[in-house]
Amino acid sequence: PEHLHDSLLERAPRILRFDPEAYFPEWQSAVRRSFKQLLGLMPAKVPGDLQIVSEKRHESPLPHRAVHFTFTSEPHVRVPCTLLLPINAENKTPSAICICLQGHRGGGTQVALGTPIDEEDKQAVAEGRDFARQALQKGHAALMMEMRALGQRKDQRPPEQRQGYASGCHHAAMVALMLGRTMM
Repeated sequence: PEHLHDSLLERAPRILRFDPEAYFPEWQSAVRRSFKQLLGLMPAKVPGDLQIVSEKRHESPLPHRAVHFTFTSEPHVRVPCTLLLPINAENKTPSAICICLQGHRGGGTQVALGTPIDEEDKQAVAEGRDFARQALQKGHAALMMEMRALGQRKDQRPPEQRQGYASGCHHAAMVALMLGRTMM
């Protein structure tokens, strides 16, 4: 399929490209509409129902408060998150909050925290993917949320049902597409 896809991509209209001649608010509105359409069906809106799971102060390696919480993103879906707040001697409010979204390497928020649990995580941290820890070092707050089909939200089916799938998110991505949705 790659040859077909490459051919189709070459001929595809660039409907989301920036047009410096266009009136910016109209261009922005058109891009938003197109982007939403490309994302597929959107989940029903639900109250966020934020729930604090735990809160703990850590002194090492960097003084910070870790707030673990969940929220409802769509019906029947809770998203685990961690908010790291730096603790400094001046008791200043952080100047910025970094949203740390992990990718496939390591797969969970443990990489962003710099607390690897396996060799793949260790490699990802060595490559500088410990975004949350880096944010704390600079005095910023850091927000991490477990992405769909990664980390705590990875495929929970028994191993015999997961055989043949290249990555932990493959099955979820294919099912989402069949339902007219995307993983985004």
